Amino acid sequence: MPYSVLSIARPFTLSIPDGEYSQLRTLLQWLTSTTHYWLTKFNWRAQETRINSLPNFKIFVHEEAGKEDIDLHFVGLFRKGKMLFPSCWFMGGQVASFEFMPFLEIVQKKYSSSDLSYHFIVSSRPGYLLSSGPGQAQAYTSQDAARVINKAMTSLSFRRDKLIYCRVSKCRVSTTRRYRPKKKKLSSTGGNAFKNEIFAIDTPLGSLLPPSHIRPGFNIVLHLGFMDELKSNPNLSLGAALNDFTFERYTKVGALPAWSIKLFSAKFNPALDSYAEIFQDMVMHHVVGLLPTSKGKGTSWTTTDWVSINVWSSIIPLITKANVRGFLGHDAATDEDFLDVASTYLPGFSGLAEQYRNGEKMVLRQMKNKKANGLKPLSDPPSVFYYVNEDGQYLDDLRLQMDIQMPLCAASIHTTTTTIVQCLYDLASRSQYLPALRQEIEEDTEEHGVVLTRRAASKLEKLDNFVKKVQRFCSPDLTTFQRKATGPVTLSNGFHIPKGARIEVATGAINADEALYHNPSEVDGLRFYNKRQESDEARSKFQVLSVSKTDLAWGYGRAACPGRFLADLLTKMVLVEILKHYNIKMPEGQCRYENMEIQGQTLPNEQGVVLIRHKAV
Repeated sequence: MPYSVLSIARPFTLSIPDGEYSQLRTLLQWLTSTTHYWLTKFNWRAQETRINSLPNFKIFVHEEAGKEDIDLHFVGLFRKGKMLFPSCWFMGGQVASFEFMPFLEIVQKKYSSSDLSYHFIVSSRPGYLLSSGPGQAQAYTSQDAARVINKAMTSLSFRRDKLIYCRVSKCRVSTTRRYRPKKKKLSSTGGNAFKNEIFAIDTPLGSLLPPSHIRPGFNIVLHLGFMDELKSNPNLSLGAALNDFTFERYTKVGALPAWSIKLFSAKFNPALDSYAEIFQDMVMHHVVGLLPTSKGKGTSWTTTDWVSINVWSSIIPLITKANVRGFLGHDAATDEDFLDVASTYLPGFSGLAEQYRNGEKMVLRQMKNKKANGLKPLSDPPSVFYYVNEDGQYLDDLRLQMDIQMPLCAASIHTTTTTIVQCLYDLASRSQYLPALRQEIEEDTEEHGVVLTRRAASKLEKLDNFVKKVQRFCSPDLTTFQRKATGPVTLSNGFHIPKGARIEVATGAINADEALYHNPSEVDGLRFYNKRQESDEARSKFQVLSVSKTDLAWGYGRAACPGRFLADLLTKMVLVEILKHYNIKMPEGQCRYENMEIQGQTLPNEQGVVLIRHKAV
């Protein structure tokens, strides 16, 4: 190699994160299983018959000069007689009208043409399946497709100003005020407009509704005044609301059995300190391994370099391993296949059946080991699996074991990872808080030792304040206290909640309420720390773990999250070790990454990177 190359180029070693390989494996597994299904099991003629059971049409659309004419396919359910408005539905992606078949079949079966309130028209996007498209050499945009569809509808003698165009994104109906990406705005708008009143969000259409229009299926948003009378109401079920949210019928992940939640609180939480040393070893080993301690063979940096790391993919393997160790035991926490299932099962919604079967293999193995071990703990300290099967009563019930293990993983791994990632983005973009946090960590370590127990973690008041600040601005759930009415409920003011309705509280709006927070939009890194110094009574409040009518991150009442103590301990362990070992900052010119808001959740940017280097520099 010419000497001059070394002054310009640097050695490079390929090192792809495990998470990316895991995602590739998941994709390839899905492609393989799907292709096999299409080749051997899918009945193409039956699908053709199903498509023809709906009224299909084609209409020729003459395009403007220089653009190819389009033969547009659509399905239409037309009202007989005078109509209100024609409703034209289309997908935001590059798909056809077949996506709407389940919806159209329900409408066709339930209503005759004279009973319809609308014409329902669902078109295939130009260029896809049954609609012809432009030549490949012709640039074609979403605006072009929209123009063609609009021409087709107006040529059917529908007035343009009376057409209702409904765009659907990711299988959720949406309009101009979309529910999925705009719930924060909707809940905040409603929370401000109806601060001491009841309102509702019509979730499919994403519009705010006054109480007089509320029907079953809407999300009824209550104000804080009703919290105490509802927190123990037997006709309101958190489990039913969670089952709806996770599509439990299909994912097999829903609410935990009530008795297992009590067992978690009574057995696992009190034993958390016995896990402290195990978790600490996991965290220290993982965090130190984020960067090599010195330049060596195969490394392309030295201890003086700032190195870019993907925050999400760096943190989620650690949190997955720690949670699985607590839930299912040591063997599961060292099994890469099960760790992959635990970390990816619910969020992707792809390959669920195969992932579920893979999860069953490890759980079944643990059940057999438990029987062979004479019901003794398989790990020290015992896992949740041990407490569930302490008397052996459920060791032949694989479905029950999965009904506990999979929801535990789905509920804990991504929420804890989300909190840590949000904190690291804040630390990287607000370095002014680092000195005070590091000083507090040093003092806490001197007093309590290296292992961070629950007591030692509770003494990190400034770090606790920082996490709570992130929790307020980036609350994973824009609404909390979600419940589904399993029976009718009448509030103290006479308001009636029908069976089947869902209720919630606008946590995002509460977190920005000027009546509760002075200058709520101001990023005050010591807001809660200073409030805790005001009195002895205040010292026990305003903490990450606090649960009250104004601290709703963990829920409220008897259904407050029992896993919050584990999440708090792991979050602080990771942040402490990173602050001990590394300096951290955002890449040059990069502001803090914006959050993503989806279906009432606030999620961090999973592609975001930060720069770290060894703190000794």
